[in-house]
Amino acid sequence: MHVFLLLLFSGPSEAAFKTEQARLGVEESQGRESQLEISALQSRAAEAGEEMRKLSSQLSRAEADVQVRLQAEHQMLKHEELEAWSARSEASASRALSLEAMEELRELHGMLECKQTSLVSQNALGLEEQLAKTEAAFKTEQARLGVEESQGRESQLEISALQSRAAEAGEEMRKLSSQLSKSEADVQVRLQAEHQMLKHEELEAWSARSEASASRALSLQAMEELRELHGMLECKQTSLAAVNQRAETAEILVESLQEVLREAEVAAVSATVAIQQSASAVECARASEQEAIAEVAEVQSELQELLAKVKANCDQGFCPGVSAKGQETEGSSSELQEAVKEIRRWRSSGGPLSKFNGSVLQRALRARVGELEQCLIDARAQQERGLCQASPGNTVAAVVLAKEAAYGAKVHAIQEELSDAHEVRAAAEALVGEMQALASRGAPEESNEAVMSFTADILDVLASCEWQRPCIGSAAAKAAAEAAAKKSAEQQRAANQAVAASGTDAHHMVWAKKMLQNENELHDRSDREFAAADADNSGSLDVKETVELVFKICLEMSLKLPKKEKIAARLQLRLFYFLVVCLVVTCCCCCGFCLKQSRSSYETYPVGLNV
Repeated sequence: MHVFLLLLFSGPSEAAFKTEQARLGVEESQGRESQLEISALQSRAAEAGEEMRKLSSQLSRAEADVQVRLQAEHQMLKHEELEAWSARSEASASRALSLEAMEELRELHGMLECKQTSLVSQNALGLEEQLAKTEAAFKTEQARLGVEESQGRESQLEISALQSRAAEAGEEMRKLSSQLSKSEADVQVRLQAEHQMLKHEELEAWSARSEASASRALSLQAMEELRELHGMLECKQTSLAAVNQRAETAEILVESLQEVLREAEVAAVSATVAIQQSASAVECARASEQEAIAEVAEVQSELQELLAKVKANCDQGFCPGVSAKGQETEGSSSELQEAVKEIRRWRSSGGPLSKFNGSVLQRALRARVGELEQCLIDARAQQERGLCQASPGNTVAAVVLAKEAAYGAKVHAIQEELSDAHEVRAAAEALVGEMQALASRGAPEESNEAVMSFTADILDVLASCEWQRPCIGSAAAKAAAEAAAKKSAEQQRAANQAVAASGTDAHHMVWAKKMLQNENELHDRSDREFAAADADNSGSLDVKETVELVFKICLEMSLKLPKKEKIAARLQLRLFYFLVVCLVVTCCCCCGFCLKQSRSSYETYPVGLNV
C-alpha cells in the first residue's frame, strides 16, 4: 500500500516539474522577444535622433539663408535710400525742383518704405511658418520618442518581472529536487522495511509449511490458504523488484550527475591552472624580453662605440694600427721620423736611401691585422654565444632578429676593417719596393715633380699618423694576434712569389720589367699618363681624375673593375691613401709589377679595389 502511494506521489511531482520547465522555456522565449523589441525600439530612437539632428541642421541652414536674404534686402534698401538722398541733395543743390518732383520723391520714399516693410513681413511670415512646421515636427517626434521610451520601460519592467519569475521558478525547481531526493530516501527506507517484513512473512510461511508437513494434519482449506499466501508473496516480490529497479535507475542518474559535477570541477581546476601557467609564461616572456632588449642595447652601444672610433679615425686620416704591445715605442717613432726625413732629403738632393727602412710601418700594419683578426674571432664567438642563449621559448622573434642584426653588423664592420687593413698592408709593401727602386736612380727631375708629387702626400700622411690606438684583448689574445700576423705575412709572401713565378699574364709582366729597365721610357709613359689624366691642367689629380685613371689602367691590363663609388668614398675619407697612391702612380710608372705582386691578397680579401 505504501509503495503505491509513493508511486502516485512521485508521478505528479515529475509531471509538475516538466510543466514548470515548459513554462520557463516559454517565458525565456518571451524575454528574448522582448529584448529584440527593445533593441528595435532603441534603433528607432537612434533613427529619430538622427532625423532630429537633420531637422535642426535644416532649420539652421534656413535661418542662415533668411539672414543672408535680409542682409541683401537691407543692402538694396540702403542703396535705394542713398540714391534717394543723392537725388534729394541734387534737388536741394539745384533749387530748381518743382513741387511735383518733391511729391514724386516723397512717393518714392513711401514706396521704398512700403516695399521694405512688405519684404520684412513676408520674410517674417515665411520664417514663422517654417518655425511652426519645425516645432510641430519636433513635438510630434518628441511625443513619438516618449511613447517609445514608455514602451521600452514597460518592456524592461516585463523583462525584470520575467527574470524574477524565472528566479522563483528556479527556486521552486530546487525545492522540488530537494523534495524528490527526500522522497527517494523515504522510499528507500520504506522499501527496506517492506523487504524485511516480506522476509519475516516468508520465514513464517516456511515455518507454517514445515509445521503442516510435520503434523500432516492440515486440511485442504489450509493448503489453499497457503497457496494464496504464496501468490501474495510472489506479487509483493514482483512489486519489490520493480521498486528496486527504479531505485537503481535513480541511483545511476545520481551517480551520472555527480560524475558530471566532478568533471566540471576538474575542468575548472585545470582552466585555473592553465590560466596561472599562461600568466607565469607571460611574465617569463616579459622578463626575457627585457633581458634581450638590454642585451640588444648593450650590443648596439658597443657597435656605436666601434663606429665612433672608426669615424674618429676617418676624420683624423689613415691610421694603420699598433703593435701587439699596445703602443709604439719611442724607438719606433724615432725610426719613423728618420724615415720621413730621409724621404724629404732624397726629394731635395737625391742619392741612395741609406736610412730608409719600412720595417716600422710593416710591423705596425702586421700588428693591426693580427689585432683585427683577434677582434673578429671574439666578435664571432660573442655572436654564437648570444644566438645560443636566445632560445625561441624565452624571447620573441623580433628581439632575436634585432640581436642577430646587431651581432651581424658588428662582425661585418670588423670584417670590413680587416679587409681594408690587408689592402693597406699590401699597398705599403709595394710602396716600399717602389721607393727602393726609385732611390737608386737619384733625385727626381724638376720636370717630373708633378708626376712624383705623391711622395709629398706620403709625407703628409706619415706625419699625421697617430700610433696610439689601444690594443684589444688579453695577453693570450695579443700573442695569438702576433702569431696570426706572422703566419699571414709568410703566407702572403709565398703567394706573391708563386703568382710572380707562375707566368700568368706574362706579356704584362715582361712589358712592366722592360719599362722599369728603361728610365726614359718610364718617364715618358708617366708624363703621358699624368698629362692625359690631368684634364683641368691643375698639376695634381682630384678624386674624379684619379678614378678615371684607375679605370683606364684596369681596362688596359684586363683587370677586374672596382666600384667608382667605393673608390671615391675612400679617397674622400683618406683611409686608404697608400693603396690609392700605389694603384695610380705605380701603375703609371710600371703598369703591372706592383699589381701582380699584391694580386693574391686582393683575391683573398675582395672588399675594396678588387684588381
